[in-house]
This record gives sequence, structure tokens and C-alpha cells, in this order.
Amino acid sequence: MRVSNRMISETFINNVMKSLERLNDSQNRVLTGRKVDQLSDSPVDIKSIQRLNAELTDNQVYLDNIQNGIGWINSSSAALSQLNDLLTEAKNLTVEAANATRSATDRQRIAQQLNGILEQVLSLGNKTYLDSYIFAGTRVDEQPFVAQRDVTGKITSVDTSGDLSGKIWRKIAKTERIQINANIEEIFTGDEGVFNVLIDLRINLVLRWVIRCCVYLC
Repeated sequence: MRVSNRMISETFINNVMKSLERLNDSQNRVLTGRKVDQLSDSPVDIKSIQRLNAELTDNQVYLDNIQNGIGWINSSSAALSQLNDLLTEAKNLTVEAANATRSATDRQRIAQQLNGILEQVLSLGNKTYLDSYIFAGTRVDEQPFVAQRDVTGKITSVDTSGDLSGKIWRKIAKTERIQINANIEEIFTGDEGVFNVLIDLRINLVLRWVIRCCVYLC
């Protein structure tokens, strides 16, 4: 994706430079004596200059859109990469907890670590780029994930808001546009979403510890 965006950027930079060159040529002709004082003197030349100015304005808009899109995509990619690392860590902790030799204290520690991972995942889900929530779909000014907590402050569930499946587009040419946001609805939400999976893992570890304690005490 980076290569594609770089190629797009270079293409439009070249277009801008060509437009600038053409505009400079027109302006130079004006300054060397073939100046157009009024629209009525040479409407063709005036229209040409106006058209070139319009092209420059459009190209600048496209370049701004490209730069914004690249920043947005890179920010999303970084967040998803961190999410992948956190899920790998959670998987390793789960394997560790499943080891029959692990004590109740070990499982409590692992449950706390999973809780920390859950908090980090929540933070990633609400990541912003230029004050816009990158995983909120089209409602970029609305926080997409809101945690519900128990009296101890632990996350018990995560509510979603906004339009998570909404697509954000940037126009990068007269007849071309690109989607800059990632559709993460399936990753974060539902019974198999990362929030519910991590919450269930933490709860199951704690319950197993409580049950073992009850059996021991009884």
C-alpha cells in the first residue's frame, strides 16, 4: 500500500509541476509585452490562465487528500500491528494458564495481564489521527468504543457507537478516489470480537481460581 501511495503522490507532484510550468510560461508571455489588460483584449488567453489556475487548485486538493490518506492509513496499520502483537501475547498467556502445573496465584497474575491487554486494545480501538477516530467509520468525531466497568474499575463489556462499517474516501484525481479507513467491525465486535474474547478469558481464569479456592477451603 505504501508503494501504491508513493506512486500516486509522485504522479500528482509531476502533474502539479507541469501545471506550474505551463502557468509560468503564460505569465512570462504576459510580462514580456503580450500582456492581457482586460478580458475583452484576449479572452482565449485569459481563459487559458484561469483554467491552469483551476488545475493547480485541484491538484493541490488532490495532494492534500493523498497526504491525509497516507497518514490515516499508516496510523491504522500501526494500530492493527500493535493489536496483532497484543493478541499474540494474550494467546501465549492463555497457553501458559492452561498448563496444569500453574498455581492459582499464577492464574491470577495472568488474569491481571489479560486485563492490561484489554485496556490497551480499548485504547487502540479509540485511536485518533488528526483528532479523528480512525476506527469509527464515517462518524470520526464520535468515540467508537466505550467501556462499562465494575466497582473495581475492570472492564465488563464494551459498547460500540458510530458507524463502524462506514467507508471514508479521499478523492485523489478527477475520476479516482481511494478508501482510507479499515473495516474493523468484525475484529472488535460480536461474541468472537477481541473485547468479548479477552473479557471471557479473564473471567474464566478468575472463576477457576475462585472455584479452586472454594474446593480447598471446603
